[in-house]
Amino acid sequence: LVDNPPIYLHLPTDVPPLVRERIGQRVKVLPPPPTAWVENPRTRILMPVVLDGETRCVVDLVGGRTSMSDLEDAQRRRLQQADILLQANGVATSHARLVADMASALQSDGFAVVRDVFNEQQLAAVKDYIRRLIAGGYLNCKDLQVPGRESRPNEALMQVLHEQLARLVSAATQESLKPSFTLLLHYKEGSVLNRHIDREQCRWNISFALDYGPDADADIWPICVDIHGVAHEVRLRAGDLLLYRGTDTPHWRDRLADGRSATVAVFHFVSSSFDGSLD
Repeated sequence: LVDNPPIYLHLPTDVPPLVRERIGQRVKVLPPPPTAWVENPRTRILMPVVLDGETRCVVDLVGGRTSMSDLEDAQRRRLQQADILLQANGVATSHARLVADMASALQSDGFAVVRDVFNEQQLAAVKDYIRRLIAGGYLNCKDLQVPGRESRPNEALMQVLHEQLARLVSAATQESLKPSFTLLLHYKEGSVLNRHIDREQCRWNISFALDYGPDADADIWPICVDIHGVAHEVRLRAGDLLLYRGTDTPHWRDRLADGRSATVAVFHFVSSSFDGSLD
C-alpha cells in the first residue's frame, strides 16, 4: 500500500488553492471542514471525504509525521475504502488506460461507457446526499421536457464533478472543452424521455446514473443512443456514466416501469472557444 499523493486537507481554514483550481470558481457550496479532498487515480476526479475518527491520522499521514506501519488495521481498511491508501501496482498507468479505452470506444462505437466512477464509500455518500435533496424538495424546478420529472440545474456537488469531468472528456475526445451546464434529474414511474438531439450547449454529453429506487441493483433503466441508424441500449449501474455527442446522437429512454425511480445527472460540454450562452 502507498498513500495517495493528490490529497488536500481542508481544515478550519480556507479551501486549499489547488482544490479551488481543480473544481472551479463557480462552485460556491462545499462540505464543511475537516475534509480531505482525495483524487481517484483512474479518473483523476477529486471528491471530498468528510473526516471523523481518522482526522488526526490523515493529517499526520499527509504531513509525514506518521507512517502506514503506525496505523491500526481498522484505520488502514477505512483509508483504503476512501482511496487515501492505494495499491502500489498500476496507480501511474490507470488514468492513461482509461482515457485510451474511452477514445477507442468513441472511435469504434460512437459512445463510451465508464464503469464505477466512484468507490463504494463515495457512491454510498452520494446516494445518501441525493436522497436527502429529493426528500427535502430541492429538485423542484419546473421541467417541460418530461412531465413529472424533478430537476435542479447546476447543483453544488454536480458542479464539483462537472469542472473535473471536462478534463476527462477533453482528453478522451482530444478536443479542448469547457462545461456549459449540468442537471440533476429525478425520474418517477411512467417517465418517458422522447427521442431527440440536443442544442449547441450540449456538444458532448455525459449521462451519469446515480441511484435507482426502490432497489438500486434491480431493473436498470437503459438509455438508448442511435449510432449511424443502429439503436444501442446502454445499461448503466449506479456509479456508471455514458459519454456521447449530444448534438449529433439521437438519444432517448423508454417508459420507466411502475414502482421504479431513477436519479441521473447530465453534464454538458462545449468547445473552449464557444462564446454563446452556457445555460
